[in-house]
Formats: sequence, C-alpha cells, structure tokens
Amino acid sequence: MTIVHVHIERTGGVFLQDLYERKYPGSGMLWYNTRDNLFAPFNIKTANYTKNWQLKLYAFIARRLPSIRFLMIKLRTWRRKRQAVPLKNLSSATVVIGHFAVNKILPYLPSNQHEYRTVIRDPLARMWSHFNHFQAHRGDVGQRVVPEHRENMTFEEFAMLPEMKNYQTQAIGLDLSIYKHIGITEKLESFCKNTGLTDKASSREKINHFGNALPELTQDFLKAFKIFHDQDYRLYNSVLKINASDPHTSS
Repeated sequence: MTIVHVHIERTGGVFLQDLYERKYPGSGMLWYNTRDNLFAPFNIKTANYTKNWQLKLYAFIARRLPSIRFLMIKLRTWRRKRQAVPLKNLSSATVVIGHFAVNKILPYLPSNQHEYRTVIRDPLARMWSHFNHFQAHRGDVGQRVVPEHRENMTFEEFAMLPEMKNYQTQAIGLDLSIYKHIGITEKLESFCKNTGLTDKASSREKINHFGNALPELTQDFLKAFKIFHDQDYRLYNSVLKINASDPHTSS
C-alpha cells in the first residue's frame, strides 16, 4: 500500500514533509515537482529545507540572490531526472506527496488499494498565503498553477484569477470518500497524530516565512470571493464537520 498525500499549497506542507521524511526516510518517499513533472525520491532535494533555521536562511538568500535559487533548482532537476519513477510504477513507493491534482494518479493508485490523505485550509487565509509566497518569489514557484506574474498585482486581482478559482477543489476533487484522512491546517497537529506521523499532538511551529497579516478587505470583495470560490467553501465546511465529529481533533 502506498500513502498518497495530495499537498495543496500553503496548507502546512513544510511541517508535514519534515514529519513524513522522518517516519519514512530513504528513497521510498517520492515527491512530485511541478517544474519537471516527475516523481522522484524526496531526499534528492538539494538540502531538505525542513528545519526552521534552514528555511529562514534560504528565504533570506533567495530573495537577495536569485541566481543561487536558479542554480539549486537546475541541480535538483538534473538529479531528479536520473532517479524519476514512472507513473505506472508509483505503487512501489511508500509515500507519494506533492502539488498534483488527485486525478493525475488515481488511475495508477486506486483509492481502494492505497491510502489517500490531504489537508485543506480556510480558503481566504490559504489564498492570502499563496499570494504572498507567489509575490515573494516573483512568480518563480513550483506550484500546481502558476499565473503570469505582475509586480503590482493586488491580492484582490490574484484571488479572482480564473485559474485560481476553487483552487483546493481543483486539487483534491469533489469526492471526499477516497480520502482516509483529511485534515485542516488549523488543527494540523491532530491530523499528524491521527495519521501516525506523531505519537501525540504537537505544539511545534508551522513555518510560513512568506505571510503578512491579512489586510482589511472590503465587504464587497469578501462577498465576491466567497461566491467565486463557492466549491472551496463547501469543501472546507464539510471537512470542518468531519473534524468536529472526530474526538481526536478537539482542541
């Protein structure tokens, strides 16, 4: 059985990747990279930036020396191509994780034979974090959807781009029954406990170095945002109910 974690951007993935790597070390953990469209061992990443100090240092350097980031990505891509695992052989992996849409791998890893997991987040908070990360890297990001970057793009413009509509639903689909575990970022530690990534709820910091406080938004925009991302809100509310009924997810 392969564990498949559909990782939606800005839902706590760095925190989760660290735990997955600790529990499933070695080449059996495959990471999907949108830049090269390949599944390859996670430990190929040029230094696994999963520790707090590493992330802070990388964020500092990448913003000031884009060439360093470019060279690191090129080296990582070369190494990944050499060890990539084709879709038809994904069942040989222990864990598959990354920014892919679930429909990409369901034909190769049927949900009745493998364990699917995901974590979702409040749609507005997730979109704001996504926007900050996107702008901090000037659009040079390894995300499932990469819109055209504009330096002066506002959050309101970004959030209403057609390709960003119902972003979380795009990734995990409408059928929640395929997921054995589905958590929320706001209770990420509980998700980790329920999946066996940790043996108890942890107070460990969930790292996000590209987020600022959510600005004051107009009521007109908030209303339009909820209508535009209506499927994501229905999804989020459904998962809130699932988590509320699970005694292990109580705060």
